[in-house]
Amino acid sequence: IGNPEYTYTPMQYSTFPKHTDLYLVNSQYRQHPELEVYFLNGMSTKYKEALSGAISISNELKHSVNLLHNKSHGFLDSFDIFQGHLNIKIHAARKLEHGLRASLVNPMNKAVLVIAHSEGADILRNAIKDFDKSLRKKLFIYTFGAAHYIPNMYGERIVNYSSKGDIVSIINNSIHYLFPSNSIPSLSRLGALGALPLTIYRNASSYFSFNNVTFLEPNSMNPLKEHAFLGETYKKRMIRVCETIKKEFGI
Repeated sequence: IGNPEYTYTPMQYSTFPKHTDLYLVNSQYRQHPELEVYFLNGMSTKYKEALSGAISISNELKHSVNLLHNKSHGFLDSFDIFQGHLNIKIHAARKLEHGLRASLVNPMNKAVLVIAHSEGADILRNAIKDFDKSLRKKLFIYTFGAAHYIPNMYGERIVNYSSKGDIVSIINNSIHYLFPSNSIPSLSRLGALGALPLTIYRNASSYFSFNNVTFLEPNSMNPLKEHAFLGETYKKRMIRVCETIKKEFGI
């Protein structure tokens, strides 16, 4: 990771609440005058692992990255996702909403790029769901192995990447497909979830189109490696995304 004194510093902007766990990674890179970048980690991710993800993005972009560390609480992380399904904003979502609003209303920023992994996508979805069109038109979002896909209407550009071998994302989004937010589960739907998650996942074309899902061929037979942000499948695509952004914004 390198020298932490040089690699990251807590953000001191007055718009962010104190102890927000929002860090500016690789501040030595030249900040593009019209672009701000965020990264959100997934569940059960320690700080150093989240930092590694942010540094990888930053090094590919040659641009500083705002890291919101979604702290891990072990098994309780699953409860956080459940609260997100009920449209309850957990602490991390409220912190992110505050930070993104500050970035989006900044007239210097023409775009705010957000890269989210796993539970980070669920947190992001809840953080921005109440944003109006004037804020959303600046949002460029890429998710990897999202626990909950983000709909096209939530930003100017939304791309949800999902490995065909990522069963964590498959199961979570099968649940969201069967039980929309705040819905009451029926026995028939519970049975369908238990017996046919893969069939539902592969055939719910309208759901995937609505959320602009791009499926990736797996590079491993290990579903945990396929879900990892810095696993081969998602890392390769993240690098391609960064190359696209660099060309688009002239970084």
